Amino acid sequence: MKKKVLIGVSGVFVIILGLCIYFYVSKNSDNEIYQAKVEEKVENQVGGFLTLMLEQEDGTYKKSTSNSWPEDGYIFNENLSSCENGGELTWNEELNTINLKTNNSERCFVYFDKEPEIIYLADYIINNVYVEDGVNGLYYHDGVGTYTNADQEAGDNSYRYSGANPNNYVCFGSDEPICPEESLYRIIGIFREQVKLIKATGFGNYVWDSEDSYAWNAGIKPDIYTTLNDIFYNEINYNWKKTIDENYKWSVGGIKTFVLTVQQIYSAEIVNNPFEYIETMPIGLMFVNDYGYSASPENWNLNVSNYIDTIDNWMYTNEQEWTISAYRGSVNAVCRISDGYLTSAGGVNYLAAKASLKIRPCFYLNSDVAYASGDGSIENPFRIVV
Repeated sequence: MKKKVLIGVSGVFVIILGLCIYFYVSKNSDNEIYQAKVEEKVENQVGGFLTLMLEQEDGTYKKSTSNSWPEDGYIFNENLSSCENGGELTWNEELNTINLKTNNSERCFVYFDKEPEIIYLADYIINNVYVEDGVNGLYYHDGVGTYTNADQEAGDNSYRYSGANPNNYVCFGSDEPICPEESLYRIIGIFREQVKLIKATGFGNYVWDSEDSYAWNAGIKPDIYTTLNDIFYNEINYNWKKTIDENYKWSVGGIKTFVLTVQQIYSAEIVNNPFEYIETMPIGLMFVNDYGYSASPENWNLNVSNYIDTIDNWMYTNEQEWTISAYRGSVNAVCRISDGYLTSAGGVNYLAAKASLKIRPCFYLNSDVAYASGDGSIENPFRIVV
Protein backbone atom coordinates (compact mmCIF):
# COMPACT_ATOMS: atom_id res chain seq x y z
CA MET A 1 0.00 0.00 0.00
CA LYS A 2 1.51 3.33 -1.04
CA LYS A 3 2.35 5.71 1.81
CA LYS A 4 2.33 9.47 1.45
CA VAL A 5 5.74 11.17 1.54
CA LEU A 6 5.90 14.34 3.60
CA ILE A 7 8.56 16.87 2.58
CA GLY A 8 9.30 19.78 4.87
CA VAL A 9 10.92 23.16 4.28
CA SER A 10 14.33 24.71 5.00
CA GLY A 11 16.17 21.60 4.00
CA VAL A 12 14.30 19.35 6.49
CA PHE A 13 12.60 16.33 5.00
CA VAL A 14 10.72 13.29 6.25
CA ILE A 15 10.90 9.69 5.05
CA ILE A 16 7.94 7.44 5.78
CA LEU A 17 8.78 3.75 5.65
CA GLY A 18 5.70 1.57 5.16
CA LEU A 19 5.11 -2.11 5.69
CA CYS A 20 5.20 -2.92 1.99
CA ILE A 21 6.41 0.10 0.02
CA TYR A 22 8.52 3.06 1.06
CA PHE A 23 10.23 6.04 -0.46
CA TYR A 24 13.74 7.36 -0.03
CA VAL A 25 13.74 11.15 -0.13
CA SER A 26 17.01 13.02 -0.67
CA LYS A 27 18.58 15.93 -2.56
CA ASN A 28 20.51 15.82 -5.82
CA SER A 29 23.66 17.78 -6.63
CA ASP A 30 21.63 20.83 -7.65
CA ASN A 31 19.96 20.85 -4.20
CA GLU A 32 16.63 19.91 -5.72
CA ILE A 33 14.42 17.56 -3.74
CA TYR A 34 13.63 14.31 -5.47
CA GLN A 35 12.13 11.01 -4.42
CA ALA A 36 12.72 7.54 -5.74
CA LYS A 37 10.47 4.55 -5.18
CA VAL A 38 12.84 1.88 -3.98
CA GLU A 39 10.99 -1.45 -4.30
CA GLU A 40 8.06 -3.47 -3.02
CA LYS A 41 9.88 -4.85 0.02
CA VAL A 42 11.87 -3.26 2.79
CA GLU A 43 15.58 -4.06 2.60
CA ASN A 44 17.68 -3.91 5.74
CA GLN A 45 20.24 -1.47 4.43
CA VAL A 46 18.67 0.12 1.38
CA GLY A 47 21.03 2.85 0.26
CA GLY A 48 23.17 1.91 3.25
CA PHE A 49 20.97 3.79 5.73
CA LEU A 50 18.58 1.31 7.43
CA THR A 51 19.30 -1.67 9.71
CA LEU A 52 16.48 -3.62 11.34
CA MET A 53 17.21 -4.98 14.85
CA LEU A 54 14.89 -7.51 16.54
CA GLU A 55 14.83 -8.51 20.21
CA GLN A 56 15.64 -12.17 20.91
CA GLU A 57 14.28 -14.48 23.62
CA ASP A 58 17.25 -13.70 25.88
CA GLY A 59 16.68 -9.94 25.66
CA THR A 60 19.54 -9.20 23.26
CA TYR A 61 19.07 -7.72 19.77
CA LYS A 62 20.08 -9.27 16.48
CA LYS A 63 20.24 -7.82 12.99
CA SER A 64 17.30 -9.18 11.01
CA THR A 65 17.76 -10.86 7.65
CA SER A 66 14.07 -10.42 6.87
CA ASN A 67 13.05 -8.18 4.00
CA SER A 68 9.88 -6.94 5.70
CA TRP A 69 8.86 -5.24 8.91
CA PRO A 70 8.01 -7.51 11.86
CA GLU A 71 4.29 -7.98 12.22
CA ASP A 72 2.43 -9.48 15.20
CA GLY A 73 4.45 -9.98 18.35
CA TYR A 74 6.76 -6.96 18.08
CA ILE A 75 6.55 -3.33 19.16
CA PHE A 76 8.72 -0.40 18.05
CA ASN A 77 11.40 0.61 20.58
CA GLU A 78 11.52 4.39 20.42
CA ASN A 79 14.34 4.70 22.98
CA LEU A 80 16.83 2.47 21.17
CA SER A 81 15.95 3.35 17.58
CA SER A 82 18.29 6.09 16.37
CA CYS A 83 20.31 7.53 13.49
CA GLU A 84 24.02 8.29 13.36
CA ASN A 85 23.68 11.88 12.12
CA GLY A 86 20.92 13.14 14.40
CA GLY A 87 17.87 12.01 12.48
CA GLU A 88 14.69 11.46 14.49
CA LEU A 89 12.75 8.20 14.13
CA THR A 90 9.12 7.83 15.23
CA TRP A 91 6.58 5.02 14.76
CA ASN A 92 3.07 5.74 13.51
CA GLU A 93 1.04 2.90 15.03
CA GLU A 94 -2.12 3.80 13.13
CA LEU A 95 -0.42 3.69 9.70
CA ASN A 96 2.26 1.12 10.56
CA THR A 97 4.99 3.43 9.33
CA ILE A 98 8.30 4.76 10.56
CA ASN A 99 8.93 8.46 10.12
CA LEU A 100 12.49 9.77 9.72
CA LYS A 101 13.15 13.48 10.07
CA THR A 102 16.66 14.56 9.13
CA ASN A 103 18.79 17.28 7.50
CA ASN A 104 21.60 14.92 6.52
CA SER A 105 22.42 11.68 4.79
CA GLU A 106 21.65 9.02 7.36
CA ARG A 107 22.38 5.54 8.62
CA CYS A 108 19.64 4.44 11.02
CA PHE A 109 19.01 1.48 13.30
CA VAL A 110 15.38 0.53 13.87
CA TYR A 111 14.76 -1.61 16.99
CA PHE A 112 11.70 -3.74 17.67
CA ASP A 113 11.02 -5.43 21.03
CA LYS A 114 9.16 -8.69 21.49
CA GLU A 115 5.69 -7.76 22.65
CA PRO A 116 5.15 -9.07 26.19
CA GLU A 117 2.58 -11.81 26.59
CA ILE A 118 -0.73 -10.48 27.88
CA ILE A 119 -2.09 -12.38 30.87
CA TYR A 120 -5.59 -11.30 31.82
CA LEU A 121 -6.24 -10.90 35.54
CA ALA A 122 -9.16 -13.33 35.50
CA ASP A 123 -7.07 -15.95 33.68
CA TYR A 124 -4.16 -15.47 36.06
CA ILE A 125 -6.34 -16.15 39.10
CA ILE A 126 -8.10 -19.12 37.51
CA ASN A 127 -4.88 -20.71 36.22
CA ASN A 128 -2.43 -19.77 38.97
CA VAL A 129 -4.36 -19.15 42.19
CA TYR A 130 -7.16 -21.69 41.90
CA VAL A 131 -5.79 -25.20 42.43
CA GLU A 132 -8.86 -26.95 43.78
CA ASP A 133 -11.80 -25.90 45.92
CA GLY A 134 -10.60 -24.34 49.15
CA VAL A 135 -6.96 -23.85 48.20
CA ASN A 136 -6.04 -20.17 48.57
CA GLY A 137 -9.61 -19.52 49.73
CA LEU A 138 -10.99 -19.86 46.21
CA TYR A 139 -14.00 -21.99 45.25
CA TYR A 140 -15.31 -22.86 41.80
CA HIS A 141 -19.11 -22.73 41.84
CA ASP A 142 -19.86 -25.38 39.24
CA GLY A 143 -22.14 -27.31 41.58
CA VAL A 144 -19.87 -30.35 41.61
CA GLY A 145 -17.66 -29.73 44.65
CA THR A 146 -16.79 -32.45 47.16
CA TYR A 147 -16.29 -30.29 50.26
CA THR A 148 -18.78 -29.59 53.06
CA ASN A 149 -21.86 -27.78 51.75
CA ALA A 150 -20.66 -27.93 48.13
CA ASP A 151 -24.32 -28.59 47.27
CA GLN A 152 -24.95 -24.99 48.34
CA GLU A 153 -22.79 -23.52 45.56
CA ALA A 154 -24.28 -20.86 43.30
CA GLY A 155 -23.86 -23.14 40.28
CA ASP A 156 -23.04 -20.17 38.04
CA ASN A 157 -19.46 -21.24 37.21
CA SER A 158 -18.09 -18.30 39.15
CA TYR A 159 -14.89 -18.38 41.20
CA ARG A 160 -15.45 -16.83 44.64
CA TYR A 161 -13.17 -16.07 47.58
CA SER A 162 -14.41 -17.39 50.93
CA GLY A 163 -13.14 -17.67 54.48
CA ALA A 164 -11.43 -15.55 57.09
CA ASN A 165 -8.74 -13.64 55.18
CA PRO A 166 -7.80 -14.87 51.71
CA ASN A 167 -5.14 -13.14 49.65
CA ASN A 168 -7.56 -11.33 47.36
CA TYR A 169 -6.27 -7.74 47.57
CA VAL A 170 -5.92 -5.55 44.50
CA CYS A 171 -4.24 -2.14 44.34
CA PHE A 172 -6.61 -0.05 42.22
CA GLY A 173 -6.06 3.64 41.50
CA SER A 174 -2.41 3.92 42.55
CA ASP A 175 1.02 2.98 41.20
CA GLU A 176 2.76 3.70 44.51
CA PRO A 177 5.19 0.94 45.59
CA ILE A 178 3.25 0.60 48.85
CA CYS A 179 -0.44 0.66 48.00
CA PRO A 180 -2.29 3.41 49.95
CA GLU A 181 -5.15 2.17 52.11
CA GLU A 182 -7.72 4.10 50.07
CA SER A 183 -6.58 2.23 46.93
CA LEU A 184 -6.94 -1.26 48.40
CA TYR A 185 -9.75 -3.38 47.01
CA ARG A 186 -10.61 -7.05 47.39
CA ILE A 187 -11.79 -9.56 44.80
CA ILE A 188 -15.28 -10.91 45.46
CA GLY A 189 -14.91 -13.33 42.59
CA ILE A 190 -14.73 -13.89 38.85
CA PHE A 191 -18.04 -13.83 37.01
CA ARG A 192 -18.16 -14.63 33.29
CA GLU A 193 -14.48 -13.69 32.89
CA GLN A 194 -14.91 -10.42 34.79
CA VAL A 195 -13.24 -9.75 38.13
CA LYS A 196 -15.55 -8.12 40.68
CA LEU A 197 -13.94 -5.81 43.23
CA ILE A 198 -15.16 -4.31 46.49
CA LYS A 199 -13.43 -1.48 48.29
CA ALA A 200 -11.48 -2.93 51.22
CA THR A 201 -12.35 0.02 53.46
CA GLY A 202 -15.41 2.24 53.57
CA PHE A 203 -15.97 5.18 51.24
CA GLY A 204 -18.07 6.87 53.90
CA ASN A 205 -21.53 6.72 55.48
CA TYR A 206 -24.47 7.60 53.24
CA VAL A 207 -28.24 7.29 53.19
CA TRP A 208 -29.59 4.76 50.73
CA ASP A 209 -32.33 7.24 49.91
CA SER A 210 -33.27 10.45 51.73
CA GLU A 211 -36.95 10.09 50.73
CA ASP A 212 -36.99 6.55 52.17
CA SER A 213 -37.50 5.05 48.72
CA TYR A 214 -36.40 1.47 49.14
CA ALA A 215 -36.02 0.29 45.55
CA TRP A 216 -35.24 1.10 41.96
CA ASN A 217 -38.07 1.24 39.46
CA ALA A 218 -38.52 2.49 35.92
CA GLY A 219 -38.90 6.10 36.98
CA ILE A 220 -36.88 6.49 40.17
CA LYS A 221 -33.28 5.94 41.13
CA PRO A 222 -32.49 6.09 44.86
CA ASP A 223 -29.89 8.49 46.19
CA ILE A 224 -27.34 5.68 46.49
CA TYR A 225 -27.18 5.57 42.67
CA THR A 226 -25.89 9.15 42.54
CA THR A 227 -23.56 8.59 45.49
CA LEU A 228 -21.91 5.66 43.74
CA ASN A 229 -22.00 6.72 40.09
CA ASP A 230 -21.37 10.44 40.44
CA ILE A 231 -19.59 11.18 43.70
CA PHE A 232 -17.46 8.02 43.93
CA TYR A 233 -17.04 7.29 40.21
CA ASN A 234 -15.97 10.83 39.40
CA GLU A 235 -13.10 10.60 41.86
CA ILE A 236 -11.49 7.81 39.84
CA ASN A 237 -8.67 8.81 37.50
CA TYR A 238 -9.56 8.56 33.82
CA ASN A 239 -6.97 5.87 33.00
CA TRP A 240 -8.20 3.67 35.86
CA LYS A 241 -11.81 4.39 35.04
CA LYS A 242 -11.29 2.83 31.60
CA THR A 243 -10.71 -0.56 33.26
CA ILE A 244 -14.24 -0.58 34.76
CA ASP A 245 -17.22 -2.04 32.90
CA GLU A 246 -19.36 1.07 32.79
CA ASN A 247 -22.28 -0.74 31.15
CA TYR A 248 -22.66 -3.58 33.60
CA LYS A 249 -26.29 -4.60 34.11
CA TRP A 250 -26.96 -4.88 37.85
CA SER A 251 -29.92 -6.86 39.15
CA VAL A 252 -31.40 -4.42 41.66
CA GLY A 253 -34.93 -5.74 42.12
CA GLY A 254 -34.49 -6.67 45.78
CA ILE A 255 -35.70 -9.70 47.74
CA LYS A 256 -38.75 -10.65 49.79
CA THR A 257 -36.84 -12.24 52.66
CA PHE A 258 -33.30 -12.77 53.86
CA VAL A 259 -34.24 -15.72 56.11
CA LEU A 260 -32.76 -18.07 53.53
CA THR A 261 -29.54 -19.94 52.86
CA VAL A 262 -27.05 -18.19 50.62
CA GLN A 263 -27.95 -20.41 47.65
CA GLN A 264 -31.62 -19.45 48.08
CA ILE A 265 -30.60 -15.81 48.39
CA TYR A 266 -28.61 -16.10 45.15
CA SER A 267 -31.67 -17.47 43.39
CA ALA A 268 -33.93 -14.78 44.86
CA GLU A 269 -31.57 -11.90 44.00
CA ILE A 270 -30.25 -12.98 40.62
CA VAL A 271 -32.03 -15.98 39.05
CA ASN A 272 -35.73 -15.98 39.93
CA ASN A 273 -36.31 -12.46 41.18
CA PRO A 274 -40.04 -11.55 41.11
CA PHE A 275 -39.10 -7.85 41.42
CA GLU A 276 -36.61 -8.01 38.57
CA TYR A 277 -35.24 -4.63 37.63
CA ILE A 278 -31.95 -4.03 35.82
CA GLU A 279 -29.87 -0.87 36.20
CA THR A 280 -26.98 -0.27 33.80
CA MET A 281 -24.25 1.46 35.79
CA PRO A 282 -20.52 1.18 36.51
CA ILE A 283 -20.66 1.16 40.32
CA GLY A 284 -22.86 -0.77 42.75
CA LEU A 285 -22.69 -2.39 46.18
CA MET A 286 -22.35 -5.98 47.35
CA PHE A 287 -25.24 -8.35 46.79
CA VAL A 288 -26.49 -10.22 49.83
CA ASN A 289 -25.32 -13.44 48.17
CA ASP A 290 -21.82 -11.92 47.74
CA TYR A 291 -21.68 -11.49 51.48
CA GLY A 292 -23.15 -14.92 52.14
CA TYR A 293 -20.66 -16.74 49.93
CA SER A 294 -17.68 -14.85 51.36
CA ALA A 295 -18.20 -16.83 54.59
CA SER A 296 -16.42 -20.16 54.91
CA PRO A 297 -18.45 -22.95 53.22
CA GLU A 298 -19.36 -24.77 56.44
CA ASN A 299 -21.77 -21.88 57.08
CA TRP A 300 -23.54 -21.85 53.72
CA ASN A 301 -26.36 -24.05 55.00
CA LEU A 302 -27.29 -21.38 57.59
CA ASN A 303 -29.79 -18.63 56.99
CA VAL A 304 -27.77 -15.48 56.25
CA SER A 305 -29.82 -13.74 58.93
CA ASN A 306 -28.16 -16.10 61.41
CA TYR A 307 -24.57 -15.34 60.40
CA ILE A 308 -22.59 -14.06 63.38
CA ASP A 309 -19.33 -12.19 63.72
CA THR A 310 -17.41 -15.31 64.75
CA ILE A 311 -18.05 -16.90 61.34
CA ASP A 312 -14.98 -16.78 59.10
CA ASN A 313 -16.03 -14.13 56.60
CA TRP A 314 -13.48 -11.76 55.05
CA MET A 315 -16.20 -9.34 53.94
CA TYR A 316 -17.47 -8.61 57.45
CA THR A 317 -16.00 -5.36 58.86
CA ASN A 318 -17.80 -5.10 62.21
CA GLU A 319 -19.85 -2.13 60.98
CA GLN A 320 -23.35 -1.62 59.68
CA GLU A 321 -23.18 -1.65 55.91
CA TRP A 322 -25.60 -1.31 53.01
CA THR A 323 -26.09 -3.92 50.31
CA ILE A 324 -27.50 -3.22 46.83
CA SER A 325 -30.73 -5.14 47.54
CA ALA A 326 -33.99 -3.72 48.76
CA TYR A 327 -35.99 -5.70 51.33
CA ARG A 328 -39.59 -6.10 50.17
CA GLY A 329 -40.97 -8.16 53.03
CA SER A 330 -43.25 -7.13 55.87
CA VAL A 331 -41.85 -3.59 55.69
CA ASN A 332 -40.20 -1.71 52.88
CA ALA A 333 -36.53 -1.24 53.66
CA VAL A 334 -33.02 -2.16 52.48
CA CYS A 335 -30.89 -5.18 53.34
CA ARG A 336 -27.87 -4.37 55.47
CA ILE A 337 -25.10 -6.12 57.40
CA SER A 338 -25.54 -5.74 61.15
CA ASP A 339 -22.86 -4.55 63.57
CA GLY A 340 -24.60 -6.04 66.60
CA TYR A 341 -26.85 -3.11 67.53
CA LEU A 342 -30.16 -4.72 68.56
CA THR A 343 -29.43 -7.75 66.38
CA SER A 344 -26.63 -10.29 66.06
CA ALA A 345 -23.43 -8.84 64.61
CA GLY A 346 -22.59 -10.27 61.20
CA GLY A 347 -26.13 -11.23 60.22
CA VAL A 348 -28.18 -9.81 57.36
CA ASN A 349 -31.31 -7.85 58.24
CA TYR A 350 -32.98 -4.61 57.12
CA LEU A 351 -33.15 -0.91 57.88
CA ALA A 352 -35.08 2.11 56.61
CA ALA A 353 -33.50 3.54 53.44
CA LYS A 354 -33.11 7.02 54.99
CA ALA A 355 -30.60 5.69 57.53
CA SER A 356 -26.93 6.53 57.02
CA LEU A 357 -24.66 3.48 56.84
CA LYS A 358 -21.22 2.59 55.58
CA ILE A 359 -20.83 1.83 51.87
CA ARG A 360 -18.09 -0.04 50.06
CA PRO A 361 -18.43 0.48 46.30
CA CYS A 362 -18.22 -2.54 44.01
CA PHE A 363 -17.55 -2.80 40.30
CA TYR A 364 -16.68 -5.27 37.56
CA LEU A 365 -13.42 -4.91 35.67
CA ASN A 366 -13.44 -5.32 31.92
CA SER A 367 -12.53 -8.84 30.87
CA ASP A 368 -9.39 -7.64 29.02
CA VAL A 369 -7.76 -6.08 32.11
CA ALA A 370 -4.29 -7.62 32.31
CA TYR A 371 -2.38 -8.90 35.33
CA ALA A 372 0.89 -7.09 36.06
CA SER A 373 2.24 -8.43 39.36
CA GLY A 374 1.48 -9.33 42.98
CA ASP A 375 0.31 -12.34 44.99
CA GLY A 376 -2.91 -10.83 46.40
CA SER A 377 -1.62 -10.31 49.93
CA ILE A 378 -2.17 -6.95 51.59
CA GLU A 379 1.60 -6.37 51.47
CA ASN A 380 1.85 -7.36 47.79
CA PRO A 381 -1.61 -6.89 46.27
CA PHE A 382 -2.41 -7.81 42.68
CA ARG A 383 -1.50 -5.03 40.25
CA ILE A 384 -3.16 -4.53 36.88
CA VAL A 385 -2.02 -2.99 33.61
CA VAL A 386 -3.57 0.45 33.11
